[in-house]
Amino acid sequence: MTAELISGTAISKEIKAELKEEVAAFTEKYGFAPHITVILVGDNPASASYVGMKEKTAKKL
Repeated sequence: MTAELISGTAISKEIKAELKEEVAAFTEKYGFAPHITVILVGDNPASASYVGMKEKTAKKL
């Protein structure tokens, strides 16, 4: 069996580009942009970092 090397960065860019198009279509169709809401329970720094990354990505879309 041969292993196949994949580029996570390239796949991520592809997914984000597709999602950006879907967000634009949604916004045009319904007149408002979709939103993401996250409830963070506790004060785990790793969880806060994860949520921060999600917020940053969502703002770019």
